[in-house]
Amino acid sequence: MNTSLNEKRQRFNFLFLFCFLCILNFGYTQGFKGVGVVGVNLSQLDGDTLFGFDRGGLSLGGKIFYQTNKKYNIALEMLYSQRGSAPSYSKTSNPRSVALHFFEIPITAMLHDWYIEKDKYYKVGIEGGLSYGYLFRIDAPFYNESNFNQHELSYLLGVGLR
Repeated sequence: MNTSLNEKRQRFNFLFLFCFLCILNFGYTQGFKGVGVVGVNLSQLDGDTLFGFDRGGLSLGGKIFYQTNKKYNIALEMLYSQRGSAPSYSKTSNPRSVALHFFEIPITAMLHDWYIEKDKYYKVGIEGGLSYGYLFRIDAPFYNESNFNQHELSYLLGVGLR
């Protein structure tokens, strides 16, 4: 591995740790709340000639949100996210497998409704927003790495039921 790649990874690790610590610090001040985020991604890539969502990936990071009033809040997340594709779950070491590692910054707004008075919570939530992703590492020996976009802008939509 060359030195410039190691330096890039060290800078990324430092930036990620710094941002995560900032989230934790804001999580306890001035009406902001912070939470840890752990999730799973299922992804598919266009152009890889593989079909289906056969590569699971991890999503880790932190989230701060500000409750504008009882029904609305806005949130900022900082995540490490794994995506890619594979011929099947059992063959993720196949040379045609693609593993992509992203640093993501989603910004979302949430609307809550159907308040449960007895337990003091909202039963339904809808959220939407935008997410910027930076691709910082590619494990795709069968593909030309210059074919991958390093920057990504995506939209998010979600519904939650408690």
